[in-house]
Amino acid sequence: MVALPVAVGHVRVTAEGRNMVLQTTKKLRLLFDGDAPVLISIPSSFRGRLCGLCGNFNGNWSDDFVLPGGAVAPSVYAFGAAWRAPSSSQGCGEGCGPQGCPVCLAEETAPYESIKVCGQLKDPQGPFAACHAALSPSEYFRQCVYDLCAQKGDSTFLCRSLAAYTASC
Repeated sequence: MVALPVAVGHVRVTAEGRNMVLQTTKKLRLLFDGDAPVLISIPSSFRGRLCGLCGNFNGNWSDDFVLPGGAVAPSVYAFGAAWRAPSSSQGCGEGCGPQGCPVCLAEETAPYESIKVCGQLKDPQGPFAACHAALSPSEYFRQCVYDLCAQKGDSTFLCRSLAAYTASC
């Protein structure tokens, strides 16, 4: 095991709390807690100059699902499969398998929307209120509710959602 911090060429790896942070001299930053999710911060100098799974970074989310050849992907599954690294195909599944992705009805998601669960992300008086001006919690809230519903309320997924919003903020 290598002790942190480590610097090699234009890349530096450090520890920040329970996260490992990889940062380049061009200020690209990747944060990983050893489990999930991976958060990537890209400086504005890269705006409109990217492609791939994270989109093109032009500020318009509606045009991010583009295939390597430039065509719009017909589905999120086709999009993900098209950008897969050639060496990653072994043991790498697509989508949610033959049963499909879980669907959560409104009555199933309601318990996870409360202020004691995912709703704390959007609470204007809650622990994340200071982040709201810098980063809208809406998408994080939506993903949190879906993840908890799909995982039958497993609190691990609540922790991951809260940690993802905290790290992004």
